[in-house]
Amino acid sequence: MTSHNHAPMARSNPSPHLLERFVVAVLLLALLVLAVTNAVHILNADYFHEELRILYHFDPARTNTKDYVGQFLGKFPQPLLYNALTKAVLGIGVDLIVFHKLLMLACLLLVLAGSALAGWRIGGAAAAAAVPVLVAAQPIYYYQINSATPHAFAFPLLIWGLVCLLYNRPYWLAGVTLLSGLLYPPISPVLGLGLAWHLLVARNCMNTQNPNRIADVLVLGIAGAISATLLWHQLTPIEGYGAPLPPGDKADIYPENGPDGRHFYGVFHPVAYVVRSAIWQFRQVVPPPIVIMLMLFYVAAAGYGLYRLRERADIFRPVLGFIVPSLIFCVLIVLLRPYVSYRFVLYPLFAVLPVLFVCGLLGLCETYRAGLRDQAAAIVAVMAVYIVSFNSLDADRNGFTLRLDEPSNRLMEFLRGLPADSLLAAWPGGSQTSLIPYVAGRPLLVNFKAHYPTYEGHIINMRARMFDLIDAYLASDIKPLIHLRCRWQTDYLVVDRVHFSGEGTAPDYFAPFNERIEKILNTVEKSKMILRQPPAGAVVFQAGKFTVVDLALLSKGAACPSHTKGSKF
Repeated sequence: MTSHNHAPMARSNPSPHLLERFVVAVLLLALLVLAVTNAVHILNADYFHEELRILYHFDPARTNTKDYVGQFLGKFPQPLLYNALTKAVLGIGVDLIVFHKLLMLACLLLVLAGSALAGWRIGGAAAAAAVPVLVAAQPIYYYQINSATPHAFAFPLLIWGLVCLLYNRPYWLAGVTLLSGLLYPPISPVLGLGLAWHLLVARNCMNTQNPNRIADVLVLGIAGAISATLLWHQLTPIEGYGAPLPPGDKADIYPENGPDGRHFYGVFHPVAYVVRSAIWQFRQVVPPPIVIMLMLFYVAAAGYGLYRLRERADIFRPVLGFIVPSLIFCVLIVLLRPYVSYRFVLYPLFAVLPVLFVCGLLGLCETYRAGLRDQAAAIVAVMAVYIVSFNSLDADRNGFTLRLDEPSNRLMEFLRGLPADSLLAAWPGGSQTSLIPYVAGRPLLVNFKAHYPTYEGHIINMRARMFDLIDAYLASDIKPLIHLRCRWQTDYLVVDRVHFSGEGTAPDYFAPFNERIEKILNTVEKSKMILRQPPAGAVVFQAGKFTVVDLALLSKGAACPSHTKGSKF
C-alpha cells in the first residue's frame, strides 16, 4: 500500500526532527509494553475469557450423547472458515484451548497492524504509532478479541476494511468483505455497504467514462451475492428447538427472555451499554469528573478530526464511506432485530474512533502550533494521560474473568479422568465450574452461558433441567437427587460448599428460577440440606471449596422408575 500526502496538518517540515523521532519511539515502547502484557495474559494457562465456556462443543472429545447443551450449540450455523479452521487444527492434534489462545494473539496483531496503517495514512509516523497505542490501551478491544468466538474477528475485519477505504483499495475491500462472510457474517453488510459506497459514489463506477466500470460492477455484484448468501446461512433458524424468539418477546410466558431473565443489560439498552462500557475502561482511582472530561474530550477531538478531514477529500470520503454504512446498518439492526444490536453500535464506532481522535489531535496541534513547542510532544502528552487512565493491564477488564486456582485445577484433573460418557451437574454460572466442559471435557446438565432464551423448545428444556437442579442442590431429602440422576442420567454433582457456608452465600440465578430458589431458602434450613455435608460414602473428590458427589452412590443403587429413564423434558 502507498501513502499520499499524509499529515499535512501534522507538521510543516516533512522530515521529522530528533524530538519527533523520540516521541514516536516512546509511543512504540508504550505499545510494546501494552501488547506484551496482554499477550502474557492470553498465554496464561489459568486465564479464561467468559465466552470460552460455550466453545467446547467444537471438539468431539469434549461432548457425549448425554450432552444436550453441546448438541444444541452444535446445531447453530457457524461461519464456514472459522468452523473449517477449528476442525483442521483439531485434526492435526492441536488442543482446542491452545488454538483459541493463538487465535486471540492473531486477532490482536491484526488489529494493531491495521490501526498503524490507518494512522500512517492520516498523519504519518506519529499517528501510525499513536492510533495502535490508543487501541492497545483500551480494554474494550481485548474484551471482544479475547473471546476467540467468531465475533473476535469483528474489530480486525472492520479496521482492515477502513484501511482498504483509506488507501483506495476497493478490490481488497471486496476480499475483506468476503472474508467477513466466512469468519463473522454479521458485519459483512457494513463492509459490503462500504464497498458499494466507494464504487458507486466515490468512483462512480456506473459512469460510462470509468475505464474500470465492468470490473467494478462485477466485483460489487459478486461480493454482494456471496456475502448475502453467507449471511443468510448464518441467520437460518435451527430446527428441533421450537419457535425462535427475539429478545423481549413473550416475556410474560418466558421470563427468561425478559429484562429480568438470561439477557444482560446491553441487549435492551444497546447505546447506554456502549457508553457504560467506555466508562468501565477507566481505572477506578480516576475520579468520575475526570473520566467524564476525558470521554468528552475524546469524542470532541474525534469530531474535530472528522471536521478537519473535510480539507482532505482523499481521506474524508472514505471515512464517510465507513461511517454512513455503519449508521445505516445499525438502524436496520435495531429495527429488524436479526441479532443482538449492541455489538453493531460498539464495533464500527470503536473501529473508527481512534483514527478520528488522533486526527483531531493533529488538527488541534496544527491550529495552535504557535503556542506549542512541538506538536508531537503534545500528542504524546495527551496519549500518556489516556494510557495511564485506561486500565488495559487488568486481565479481568480484558475478559479473563474466569480463573483456575490450585483446587480448581485439581478438580478439572479429576473430572477429566471420569468416564467419557459422564454427565455432570454444577450450579450454573460459577466462575470456575462453568469451565468444566471446556477444560475438563465433561458436559454439564445446565450451562449458564448456553442457557439462551432464543428458542421456545430450548427454554422449556432448560427450565425443566434447572428446576430439577435447584430442587436437588438445595434438597433436604434424597428424592430430588435421585430424580436428578434418573430423569437426566446425571452421574455426578459438583458442589460449591461456599453456597452452604453462611449468610449471603446462597446460590442465585435469573427469572423465573430466583423465585423457586428464594422459596426453598425460606422454608429449608441450610443445616438440613444434604449437600451441605454429603454422605461420606458418596463423596468421590474434595479439594478447596469443591466436593464431587457420585449420585449413584448417594442413591445407594436405587432403581430409576422406567418412565423417567432417558427423558429429555
